[in-house]
Amino acid sequence: LRTQLAPDPAKLEAFAKLKPDQLRGEINAFSAEERFWSNKDEIHQLSLLHYATSIAPALYEEEKVNAKSKVIKSITQLAAKFRRPLP
Repeated sequence: LRTQLAPDPAKLEAFAKLKPDQLRGEINAFSAEERFWSNKDEIHQLSLLHYATSIAPALYEEEKVNAKSKVIKSITQLAAKFRRPLP
């Protein structure tokens, strides 16, 4: 059950060490349809969603104004998959 999954502290720590362009790349990997996602690890996906919207939301907030943003598309798709509300 995806609703019972929790972010992995080790993954959150790893995301915190990424440079902004690396984080953007990590997030953008989920902008295509789910069947094309190369990283199938759901804990990784959920941890990335949590990191990008709750821990370090600067990129998410910055991209909200761009309707065609891959970052926003990725985050929206991850939120829908895990049934998590977006801030």
